[in-house]
Amino acid sequence: MVTWAHKIVPHTCMPGVDQRKMPEDCLNANLDRNKTIEMNIRTCCRSLHLLLTLILYYPATAQFAGVQYVNSDSLRIVRGYSHAVIFPELGIVKTSGLIGTDKTGKLINSSPREQIRQTFTNLRNVIEAAGSTIDAIDEIETFLTDSAYFKDYVLERIEFFKGRREPPISKTYYIKGLINPLAVVEMNVTATLPARARTGKKLLYITAILEAKEGAADKLEELLANNILPSRNEKGCLQYDLYRGGKEGNTFILQEQWTDKEAFDLHFRMPYMKELSKNIKELVKSSTINTMEKVER
Repeated sequence: MVTWAHKIVPHTCMPGVDQRKMPEDCLNANLDRNKTIEMNIRTCCRSLHLLLTLILYYPATAQFAGVQYVNSDSLRIVRGYSHAVIFPELGIVKTSGLIGTDKTGKLINSSPREQIRQTFTNLRNVIEAAGSTIDAIDEIETFLTDSAYFKDYVLERIEFFKGRREPPISKTYYIKGLINPLAVVEMNVTATLPARARTGKKLLYITAILEAKEGAADKLEELLANNILPSRNEKGCLQYDLYRGGKEGNTFILQEQWTDKEAFDLHFRMPYMKELSKNIKELVKSSTINTMEKVER
């Protein structure tokens, strides 16, 4: 928290006027002015705090390689935000705020408890789509629109984390309302990536270097680029980036990260990868694929 020490200095209404003999209306005007100055300083403090938060947090998240945005097939994909984000270098997953909607985006409104239960189900589906699990959830943050729903929320939370040795840390708030006026709860969670933090499996790093035949670079780029988004949405994919360069622009590099070898092997069994394999041969002059695991001590 930023603390800014300040002192409000009284001002006279007119130069040369004795402060002790000022009329009451002049004194009140000075008090109002002092309050305005104090409010402006407080506003500056809040703005400075927000600015420091942006400086310290957002550049830090942007610098990590392979930041991956994930959407779950079990939820409606909304334009404007993703269901979750993966930070491979940190080994964590963070979800957006989720409410109790079904696959079509319709809110479950049969009862507050059913809506809370559906929200937990949505959290499970999003976390699993990101390659994590309920057991890897470290923190849950919840917003309830009424304290009357707290008991149902606690009962559903206990059921959701049943079987864990220790529950995650938790923050719960009461708020006036959500964007959807019929929603009674919104939740988000932070979880670790099991491949790094729990199962002991080593992340798989792939570097593929492709050299296009003369005149075939643009077509090759089109085919490779079409597979970027489907590949990134695969369970177990942490990074899938395509680069083009070289003297003639004929060299392509694919940088990939996968949670484990099983996920990478499954990647090549996807229909779009099979289709790429059939069409790419006539476009590529040479190719090299390097598969590596990170060495840790």
